Amino acid sequence: MQVSHSFRLINFEKIIGWKGQGHPADLFVVQGKISLESRELCDDASDIIDLRGCWIVPGWFDPQVNGLGECNFWDLTYTNSEEVFEKIDALRITLAAQGVTRFLPTIITAPLQTIKDQVALLSHYVASALDKPGAVPVGIHIEGIFITRYGVHNPAYARTDLSPLMLESLVNEQVKIFTVAPELDVSGDAIRFLHNKGIIASIGHSNGSYREGMRAVYDYGMGIVTHMFNALRGIEGFDHRSSAAGNLQRVQAKLDFKTLIDENRDGIVLALLQAAPHLRYLLNTDGVHVSSEVMRFLAQKARKDCLIPTSDMAARSVVELAGTKGIIGGGLASLGQCVNNLASIQSCSLEDTLLAASRPLAKHLRGVAGLGVIEEEQDAHLTIFDPKVGCVRGSIIGREIFMPRC
Repeated sequence: MQVSHSFRLINFEKIIGWKGQGHPADLFVVQGKISLESRELCDDASDIIDLRGCWIVPGWFDPQVNGLGECNFWDLTYTNSEEVFEKIDALRITLAAQGVTRFLPTIITAPLQTIKDQVALLSHYVASALDKPGAVPVGIHIEGIFITRYGVHNPAYARTDLSPLMLESLVNEQVKIFTVAPELDVSGDAIRFLHNKGIIASIGHSNGSYREGMRAVYDYGMGIVTHMFNALRGIEGFDHRSSAAGNLQRVQAKLDFKTLIDENRDGIVLALLQAAPHLRYLLNTDGVHVSSEVMRFLAQKARKDCLIPTSDMAARSVVELAGTKGIIGGGLASLGQCVNNLASIQSCSLEDTLLAASRPLAKHLRGVAGLGVIEEEQDAHLTIFDPKVGCVRGSIIGREIFMPRC
């Protein structure tokens, strides 16, 4: 990590997402802000950053980080908060080196009081750690408790009493995304409560039917899906991890001929594909959670700027323990690897794929400015990408540069 009051970026090939006229030859970061000119001298060679052949990209945002290395957001306690905070500090440095400049710590289904404690602890960290180096935690993602399909989540702690009153006891101003199974909200009041709070109510971990999925989108206005395909009820004979011939034909036939759809027997995945023009999909593109064929299929259905790569990254111990039980418990791939995997299916240009890691949620995430664009006077959140080798060189966050070798 390098820290400077002012530095100059030179020799880059292009800027993606530049919100300004022309294409600047050099870019300055002055006191943590983007500038086209330096208000301070940059005579020291250490203040000149040679980005030859690289692209400057709006800083990547990962909305689903469960942990990394020794940091596990699923197991946080006040009793060792100092140790917990040190692990989060280390996670932030690693994420920054991987090109992530903002993220949401993500907690999953647990006893109700445990989730309340985790939200309180993370809220305290988020509010007090803005000046620490590394990727910036911009809020919290609560993924679960009101769920009906479990995956790695412990079903013993899942609840069905989804209501505004229950949600009010869990959320605060730091909660940005709350993943729920929408069929638990028969009236829609809980979903509307989250929307009114400025919290994204995301569809996930749902055993809901096609009918319930359509209601969630068209009646409740739910527009985001958490890790599409994973822990979501599909249709008979379809496997989102399969590359077998005919796997997707079953799904496509029902989308083409709606008379084949059984609204109660077919699962919510079919509705989420049917409603593609209205949805943005968080998709784990690590190559393990979803096959490349299924990723390509979704990319062809989704509108531009509506497919969002996410790592679903978890602590190694969690992933390995889940593996011994024959399930997937988060991922180990970096967001950069996930972006490369998405680019490899060639459903859109490399530029659009790089922007997909920050831009699609820009208008939906409460209180987070500057996602998906680079402009003057904006806080510096930049990802540095080398297109020739498909490698993330690192990131620039405020006054700090995180650029290990590829």
